Amino acid sequence: MLRHAILLTIVVSCPLRAQQQGQVTLRQNFQSGRYVIAHEMASQGVTTMGPQSLEQSSTMKLVISLNMQASKDNVTTVNMKFDRIAHSFSQNGQLLLEYDSDSRDDPKSPLASIYRPLLETAISFEITPDGGIRNIRGLDELWERLARENPRLAPLAEQMKKQFGPQLIENVVVQGADFYPNHPVGAGDSWTAQSWIEAPLIGRMDIQQNVTLTELRQAQDGPLARLNVTGKAGMGQPRQMTVGETTMTLTGMDLDQTSDMLMNVQTGMVHQQDTVGKVNTSMYMEGPQGERVDVSSEQDFTGKTVIRRDEDAQKAVAF
Repeated sequence: MLRHAILLTIVVSCPLRAQQQGQVTLRQNFQSGRYVIAHEMASQGVTTMGPQSLEQSSTMKLVISLNMQASKDNVTTVNMKFDRIAHSFSQNGQLLLEYDSDSRDDPKSPLASIYRPLLETAISFEITPDGGIRNIRGLDELWERLARENPRLAPLAEQMKKQFGPQLIENVVVQGADFYPNHPVGAGDSWTAQSWIEAPLIGRMDIQQNVTLTELRQAQDGPLARLNVTGKAGMGQPRQMTVGETTMTLTGMDLDQTSDMLMNVQTGMVHQQDTVGKVNTSMYMEGPQGERVDVSSEQDFTGKTVIRRDEDAQKAVAF
């Protein structure tokens, strides 16, 4: 979830600059301003654990405040904070877990101890002109709070603390730069972007995205560009982690998704992104006595992200 928020940080700050008539150049340029990001996602599918098959579904809603300020030496300071988290999880048609930070009953939810540290911790970092990441603040505090709130998750928090740092954030920034072609493009033009990212608990994910600029049109608040993005991502080597007395080994994860992005050419803001996709995961769990359970999951998902400047925040929060 945090990785996705950082990806949105990169997307919101990539302006499109007009070239000759009918063409634009897409560039990564971290634009100062205050933003509100509203994201919602829903998934459903089947998880198989040994001989047992479970129908599962979940929903997630996030509201994130984002503040980016560029200095005279072109160093951009990024500050982000989760303002709202809502999550529900159902299995075989029965609601098992539900949490909404806006609800007065949220302390009663088992998910409260997981999400409260996210809501209470502000995260910041700096992006240098060459795309480097420095002065990350808040991540160590986040993992420490998570361990205090839920001691059973302390080993997981320690692994996250080791794996989720400058390298991951820097990979995301580089991925954002590699997404765009190095020449002007017009309606109907396509290109392929290839990158990779070191994701927490998953390891290296190789990413390929096929992008088409499908439309350039005029609107009341400036020219709009629509991008169609078809992407694939897959993990490399198996990844192992331990929670309590259980060792989990992730052996495979493949993701396919298609997104429709609407961007303002003049301001460079992403107004909205709608996504549909599928993710397949395989892993096995081993207990303290060596007992093993194989787990596989096939999930379909949909997502919607709306981004607005802070003065238009009420338009962004649609739920």
